Amino acid sequence: MLAERRRKRASLLSKGSSQAKKRDDDDDAAIAQPLSPEEKAALKFEHD
Repeated sequence: MLAERRRKRASLLSKGSSQAKKRDDDDDAAIAQPLSPEEKAALKFEHD
C-alpha cells in the first residue's frame, strides 16, 4: 500500500504537481505521529 502511494507520488512529482507536494507533507506529518493500535494491527496483518 505504501509502495503504491510512493509510486503515485513519484509520477505526480515528475509532473511538478503541487498537490503531490502537499500529499508528501501530509505523509511526513502522519509518519511523525505514533501509530494507533488499529494501524499497528493493520500493518502486522499486511506483513503476515
